[in-house]
Amino acid sequence: MILGVGGASSKDRKYLFEKVKKNKFSIEKYVSKSAVVANTSHLSQGVQVLLNSTIAGNVILKEGVIINSGSIVEHDSEIGSFSHVAPGVTICGSVSIGEMSFIGAGSTILPNINIGSNTIVGAGSVVTKDVGSNCISFGSPSKVIKSIE
Repeated sequence: MILGVGGASSKDRKYLFEKVKKNKFSIEKYVSKSAVVANTSHLSQGVQVLLNSTIAGNVILKEGVIINSGSIVEHDSEIGSFSHVAPGVTICGSVSIGEMSFIGAGSTILPNINIGSNTIVGAGSVVTKDVGSNCISFGSPSKVIKSIE
């Protein structure tokens, strides 16, 4: 089974994913024919890598991650469960993104950055320093503007 609910929130996708798994279904990963995924990377159950995306070497994509069209995830990066990377995002090397986070369209995450769980990075942002959990950050350079309860 493929679980294609990109328009849903991370929380809703996680709920559906767990409900389907509970009923003993296997949720397959999906990699577009136009995507490139290095053979040294690991894609967990339910990962979706969409059109023209690139996943470099030694990348770990945990359960239910969506890498949307035209995005790049460079070497030695890890993206937590049910996070969503919007179209045209560039994630440079050795980046860590926590679970249930959202990276807005056209954003760039510079090398060696850590982004916490349940965090939103606004579209077009350039993340130059670590961003904690449970917050909203945007701009160039990206700045935390609000906490998420």
